[in-house]
Amino acid sequence: MRRVVADQTANFQSDHFLAQLAHFSEAKFTLFEHAPIGERRQRFRNLVQQQKMTLTFSRTGITIPIQLEFSEELQNELNFRSLPLIFNGVWVKIRGAIGFDTLEGRVQFEKIDEPPEELEFLSDSQLQQLRSQGLPI
Repeated sequence: MRRVVADQTANFQSDHFLAQLAHFSEAKFTLFEHAPIGERRQRFRNLVQQQKMTLTFSRTGITIPIQLEFSEELQNELNFRSLPLIFNGVWVKIRGAIGFDTLEGRVQFEKIDEPPEELEFLSDSQLQQLRSQGLPI
């Protein structure tokens, strides 16, 4: 069961990881790390078309699978915003930009004030699919 903390704002400001990730941080797409770069780029594009993405934050080493609420290709990078998710007990969205060539970019967490009315949870088969793609969850 997912749990949220009572004081979202205080936890967002005081949590070690959230405080770091609230500022723009370096992140990258790390699935299929050992595949050739061309294949990794194509798989990244395929996941984006499915409104999915997995990010690894370089400073913290945290890897998070997200579902995209919004994505737009500008020049050679993807600008995006995630659907709401719970991270360390706080409802957040992740927004930023990832380059299609480098598969790296800058992203940040934003606290959201209202949790979504309809919550979506990953099914066991979705979790298994993420595991098969190399995500250690």
